[in-house]
Amino acid sequence: MNTFTVEIYEGENWYGGIVNDADKMPFCRESVYSFDFRTTNCVDQAATILLSDRGRYIRFEPIAFSVSEGKLIFAYSERPPRIQTGGTTLKDAYLAAYREYFFHEELKIPEECFKLPQFNDWMEIGYEQNQSDILKYAEEIISRGYSYCVLMIDDKWSDYYGSFEFNKARFPDAAAMIKKLREMGFQVMLWETPFISADSPEFRFLNERNMLVRNADNSVAVRKWWNGYSAVLDLSNPETVLWLKEKNEKLLRMGVGGFKFDGGDIGYYRNDDITFGNLDAEAQSHTYFDLGAQYTYNEFRSVINRSGRSAMFRQYDKVHRYGKGGLADVIPSAVMQNLMGYWYCAPDMVGGGSIDSDKVVDEELVIRFAQASALLPMMQFSRLPHRILNRDHFEICMKFAKLHCEFGDYICALAHQAAATGEPIVRLLEYEFPHQGFEKELNAFALGEKVLVFPVLNKGEYRKKIRLPSGRWRFADGKVYTGGEEQCFDTPLETLPYFIKEE
Repeated sequence: MNTFTVEIYEGENWYGGIVNDADKMPFCRESVYSFDFRTTNCVDQAATILLSDRGRYIRFEPIAFSVSEGKLIFAYSERPPRIQTGGTTLKDAYLAAYREYFFHEELKIPEECFKLPQFNDWMEIGYEQNQSDILKYAEEIISRGYSYCVLMIDDKWSDYYGSFEFNKARFPDAAAMIKKLREMGFQVMLWETPFISADSPEFRFLNERNMLVRNADNSVAVRKWWNGYSAVLDLSNPETVLWLKEKNEKLLRMGVGGFKFDGGDIGYYRNDDITFGNLDAEAQSHTYFDLGAQYTYNEFRSVINRSGRSAMFRQYDKVHRYGKGGLADVIPSAVMQNLMGYWYCAPDMVGGGSIDSDKVVDEELVIRFAQASALLPMMQFSRLPHRILNRDHFEICMKFAKLHCEFGDYICALAHQAAATGEPIVRLLEYEFPHQGFEKELNAFALGEKVLVFPVLNKGEYRKKIRLPSGRWRFADGKVYTGGEEQCFDTPLETLPYFIKEE
């Protein structure tokens, strides 16, 4: 293994790599950080690109990198990192990296996914997926007046991992359920993984035909993941791809619109795995994404080096809390998703989507989650707000769901712009307003060029200090403010601090 070192300039700041580690950025001369792709899972999106607010950028192998003693340090095997200069700002570095390293694809995601909230039944039904409760869930969405487009049926709709068929005991007439949901106006998506239960008929079928990933000693790879131990589909084998597509096609003929692709993390593969295509871990992860991205309705959590691809990217499950792992991670992750080329992004479900979250609901926290999500590219609910909030708080939450809809056309226009030019939808303030002192501000963002958003992220924070960038900005109450000095704004529970640029 070889080492490549880059000196960090005095006052220079670096961003990128692992989206879930956005809270540790920017990397500067004082930073101490390390990440090893061989031993640590990325959990959500990653790109082996680092960008500097001085216009420099680096592409490196997904092995290991660290920050220590004022240096960026990269391990590499064959290809040393490339350090290049695109200009003098973060935007310069980003656009140069975009031109050289990102995919350039037309936008294929249906516009309704940006314009309307999405719903996922995970926090309501969990591992007990069943026909009756799903229909009740959908009926409640409609009866309470929510705007909606997608309903995702999450884990455990099938008999076991690898069957790709509805459990007949819990879904006595899955086709009728799907038909009913479509008549209600939902596009239905099903949760899916590349994992195969090792004691299943599918395992035996696939194993006999060498359609599963194998260890270096030629034994079938049975990998530990969050739901146990399973074999993994070898999607470098065209026969495996055909087999999975046929399973999915059967579901599409039933009326399913697409799939929530979970798993596929680089951490579940090994560089010495034996596969049909002789692929390393990164390339194996790509096979799962590349297959899933063919479907009109899709969602991915964990991908690496697929910057610029036209797909829906969800953040890692958030816990129902204010701090790390919860609300505090939503905005830093969103701006980093966009800086890494994962523009069509969704935070996790409003209030948090970790099934292990505290069962005691903090109503203020739910509302602040909704506010933080409202002006991001996509907004997703799971727990139905009317079931966990009192009437007044429910109305406030609905206000921000409606706000997302009101900005839908603007967000769609930004999505098309991203596809055409690479310009992010959600932008770091340092990106949009370089060298104005925003290099460490990851808890606010610019939505395109015209909107600034400063979500409230702390409990009981009913007054917030905000420093606006240069220009004139109209607050939600209609008053116009000039950027420059820090000012205090009232932020009661019904207020999301956002500003519209005055022309």
